[in-house]
Amino acid sequence: MEDDYLVIPNPLRDLAPVRYNLQLVAEAESRVQDIRIANPATGQDLLALFSRACFQLSKVYADLTLQLALANDRLNKRKAVLLIDIIPDLIKAKGLQDNQMSRNAFLDRDQEYSDVALVIANIEAATMLVKGKLKAMEDALRAVKSIYDATSSAYKRPNPNLATTGINSAPDMKPPQDVITRYDIEESHPTTIGGLKLGKARYGKDE
Repeated sequence: MEDDYLVIPNPLRDLAPVRYNLQLVAEAESRVQDIRIANPATGQDLLALFSRACFQLSKVYADLTLQLALANDRLNKRKAVLLIDIIPDLIKAKGLQDNQMSRNAFLDRDQEYSDVALVIANIEAATMLVKGKLKAMEDALRAVKSIYDATSSAYKRPNPNLATTGINSAPDMKPPQDVITRYDIEESHPTTIGGLKLGKARYGKDE
């Protein structure tokens, strides 16, 4: 880490190091302690900040996975060249037995092979660091979300007035006996205007 930047050696030959800007992550990490005093009114900023930090770390983790694959590919190619084209002649020149121990010894002596192995070790360490930061930030994000879940739990309880069955079902809502419905009024008290009866039930018979 260099001033909120994560720097790894480039897995490709003679290229500049790869740098990742983790300033947003550092800001989010400095706000983790604010979770203990957060509430639904003040937790929105933390929720947004931790979400962005998780997204940033996820991108860095994905790119580190790619860089590690490139480094391993370079190491395997160099190893193939050494084992096929170079080491057999060196073993003969030294008068050594051609076995795994001799081949490994010449692999360790090769400078490029050792350099790439060191690159892989650096990338693996950076990957572990980012993975740990991502887990910690996801935990912080869940902690803030739990504040909203606890607050909204009261609104998730079943409404007894809306339930139709079970112990929370609402009572059978029937109109009181002394309430006259519109249908009863129209049926019992028809009005005649100009020889036409008004207020009759739609499906009733003419009287």
